Amino acid sequence: MKDTEPVIRTAEPEDLRETVVIYLECIRSDYACKPKAYLDAKNVADELAECKEWLYASGSPNRIYVAMDGSVMAGYIAVGANTSQPLDHEGEVSGFFVRKPYRKQGIGLRLLKAGVAYLRDLGYRKVAIYNYHISEANQFYRRLGGEVVWKEVQTPGGMALDTDVLGYDIAALLSTLDQRLAKYGLL
Repeated sequence: MKDTEPVIRTAEPEDLRETVVIYLECIRSDYACKPKAYLDAKNVADELAECKEWLYASGSPNRIYVAMDGSVMAGYIAVGANTSQPLDHEGEVSGFFVRKPYRKQGIGLRLLKAGVAYLRDLGYRKVAIYNYHISEANQFYRRLGGEVVWKEVQTPGGMALDTDVLGYDIAALLSTLDQRLAKYGLL
């Protein structure tokens, strides 16, 4: 562990391009299950436009938090209102990626805590996280107490991928995150 921990803060407009770069890095390395042509067709300009629309849509409660290690962005989390199933989960983690060199250092736990605490502050009681069933991250979410509350098949690039929607009680998830962070001396 380093002498100083990365700083978790709300993303500024000038941070958005780098969040998209991280997204593209991570999906290309972590989601090789998606068709290569689909992954190769993704580009910074299109994804940045989509990110800005999601973040700045009229009346949107959506927010992005970033983890900064000096001038390097280590990862980010995007959270906001859930507009899909299950509808009884008001909040949603819409994007959550940590660069490989920064994984297993508690950065993801700290980002998740910041995002989920924001959803709690909005008055939400439950949060949903969509994740491909075959994804390595699926076990991470389950170890945090996530239960599959909805299943669907997504078809990125025409390939059918089973998707788990993991649901959490926000208060319980924040408690679990605090326990994990304390265990690693990061609270």
